[in-house]
Amino acid sequence: MAEVRGCLRLLCLLGVLGGPTTCALAAPPGAAPAAPAAPNESIVMAHVTDAAVVDSTTLGIEPPQLLCVLTLDVLSTAASGDLPPAIRTAGETVRAYAKDPGLVRLKGTTITAVLTLRGDEHGGRLWLVRLVFPGTPR
Repeated sequence: MAEVRGCLRLLCLLGVLGGPTTCALAAPPGAAPAAPAAPNESIVMAHVTDAAVVDSTTLGIEPPQLLCVLTLDVLSTAASGDLPPAIRTAGETVRAYAKDPGLVRLKGTTITAVLTLRGDEHGGRLWLVRLVFPGTPR
């Protein structure tokens, strides 16, 4: 599997550099073209049960950067404006990603945050857009 990921990255790099292939050709054989997720947001109140800093490349996210991965027990969820919800029901345990590694300090606290689902129908991740309580990330 690691060899396949390496080949896909190489194909994407060749496409960016004007090589003979493009990233679109790097999709697994037989895979349908992926449609991006529609804009969405949810305001959630959640208990942060775990928080860790990870290197984005271990998740297949480029460019390399430190990310905070929060494990959230969702206590409640609400719509955010006119956008469809990213999370529809409370009672779930989800992982949310943030570009601020300092958010590991939230472990063991209850937060209110705006989350969005980014990705496509082949996979996506919940991202913390804004921390409403206890404060706003930089």
